[in-house]
This record gives sequence, structure tokens and C-alpha cells, in this order.
Amino acid sequence: MNPTPLRIILSDLPLGEGHQQGRPNPLDDFTEDRRLAELLDHWAAQATEERPVELILNGDILDLLKVRVNGVFPEVVDEACALAKLNRIIDGHPICFEAFRRFSDSPYRRIIYLPGNHDIDLVFPMVAERARVAMSASPEAQNVHVVRDRPVLFFDDVGVIVTHGHQSEAANAFNYDQLFLESGGPPVLNLPWGSFFVLSVINRFKERRPHLDRVRPFAPYVAWALLFDFRFTVRFLFTCAYHIIRTRLFPSTKRKARLRTTLQLALDEIQLSPPMESYAATLLRQSPGFHTLVCGHNHRAAYHPIAEGQYWYVNTGTWGTFTTLSLRSFGTRASYPFALIDPEAPDQGQPLVQLLEWRGELRRYHNWRL
Repeated sequence: MNPTPLRIILSDLPLGEGHQQGRPNPLDDFTEDRRLAELLDHWAAQATEERPVELILNGDILDLLKVRVNGVFPEVVDEACALAKLNRIIDGHPICFEAFRRFSDSPYRRIIYLPGNHDIDLVFPMVAERARVAMSASPEAQNVHVVRDRPVLFFDDVGVIVTHGHQSEAANAFNYDQLFLESGGPPVLNLPWGSFFVLSVINRFKERRPHLDRVRPFAPYVAWALLFDFRFTVRFLFTCAYHIIRTRLFPSTKRKARLRTTLQLALDEIQLSPPMESYAATLLRQSPGFHTLVCGHNHRAAYHPIAEGQYWYVNTGTWGTFTTLSLRSFGTRASYPFALIDPEAPDQGQPLVQLLEWRGELRRYHNWRL
């Protein structure tokens, strides 16, 4: 009987094209290559035959939406295009991929990669294989696996569900029964509205304001920006409005703008309960024997009970620096959260699932405090 592994869960790093000396890339928010390598090396050292270690990459590890091909952000993504983007990220973050290869260099360690909405390109067979080889100690190794056919993983040995979380929002949800569109040429990704919004709007404005998608809540930021960055903010809001009209009201062969999806986008914006937590509670209710859901996606690290204490909700947040305008936690901080599923923890009086923060090899990690 195989022992239940210790599982480490990461999401939303996200790695982009990399940075050149003296020329930082405003579209790549990830600058913690060595810190990530330290974390992977630390947990790799814990693996034994009696206690293997499994690394779960829970989506948006690679930010393929923010990688150019031939100088543009392609809205029509076929397999060749996706492969070109992936190769640019691999070349841009050699320290990280070398750390993945070291981690996988043992029969007692395994990597499972579940794509999110920013790295959905991995559903292409050749792209998944390229990622697998880039993270493997050798091309023949079979302990790196890319999940291509579903957005949710069920670990019934510990009663935990792992999902990136993009399926909770109409703007970012994929149709896993129709991941590709056929138009006479090579199949292309059937991207949701949120992906086109990043490609057409966010990337364009983030080049001028790199912090644009690293501030929360967003509404107070817009109010502040209208006072102190008026021209840029008005241009950004006008572009957002134009994009909504163009993509929701006019047909296109590269996207599907169904009325039902448009209405769901509007409902998502006005619902009272957080969509991620509602989605988590629904999924757990539909899955007897499961008590905890671990996700990412919205960049808000969290660890608390939901559904009147019936279940636990864990969100692994995002790596790097972000700014919060909420008075409860006002300020700018850097964080490096990850989840740990330790099957031996209940015997030690600790929760089965823990939300931790990596603090470097000298200080290791500590429990996350919101």
C-alpha cells in the first residue's frame, strides 16, 4: 500500500517572460526565483520512501496571457503559439525550472500541475509535454504530470478538493467540454471573456502602471486614481467600457458572446456573497466525504470555515508584493503563501491543512496570519 504523501500547494506565482539586467519587465510580477527555489529544495529534502512529497501547482504558475508573440499579445492561440509563449517563460526563469527539475529528481517526489485561466494553454498536448520535460529531471521521468481534462482534483485519501478557482466566475470559466474552437485551421483555445480583457486592456495599461492589477480592493483604487491620476484613469475606464461593448455585443469567430454568459457576468458583479466561497461550499456539498477546499485565483489568501462551519476554505493567495486599500490591512506588503496537507498533522494536534508563509531558508515558514 502506497503511503499518503505530504502535499505542498502553490498557486498564482505567476512567472512571465523574465527580467533583463537593468530592464525590469512591468508585465512579469514574479521576481522571487531564488525564494521559490529555496522552498522547493526545503520540501524536497523532507521526502522519504515512508513519507513521499507531492508538489501541486494549482494554476497561474505561468502567466501565458502576458507573453508576446511577434510583438503582440495573441488573441488567437493555437498550439504553436502556446508553445512559443511557454518557451519564452522557460528561458526567462531558468532558476525556477532548474529548481523544479531538482525537486522531481527522486522517486519519492512528484509534481502535479493543474492549469488555471492564465496557463490554460497547457491543455494542448505538445505544450503540456514541453512543460513536463522542462520540470523533469530527465525526459523519461514519469513523476511530473500536467492535468489537461478537468479543473478540479479530488484527494479522497485526505478529504481535500484542490482547484484553481477560475470556474467560479463567468468571466474566467472555461467550457471543458469544448476547450478548442475549430475554424478550418489548427484548433485554437476557446478563451473566456476575462482572458480577452487581460490581453486587450490590462496588458496595455499595466505596461504604464505595473501596479494596476496588484491593488485591492479595486474600486477604492479607481476613486483615488481619478483624483491623482485622472487622465490615465479616464482612458483606462473608457477602454474597459469599449471592450465590454465590442466583445459582448458583436460576434467573432474567436470568442462566443452568449447572452446567458453576459447576464452571468453582470450577476457576478452584484452578488452579495464572495463567489469563490460560494463556489467552494457548493462543490463541497456535492462531494460527500470531503471537508476542505484549497484554491487560488483571486489573490486573497484566506483560511476559515464556510457554510456555517461545515467546511474549511483555504486560499493560497499570490506570491509577491501587493497593496491593500482596506483600512483593516492598509499598506503594501510582500507575501509568499502556500498550503500544506500533512496526513500526520492530526496526530500532532495540528490541522490537516495548514496555510503557511515561506520566509526563506534561515527562517523557513510560519502560520499565515490574515
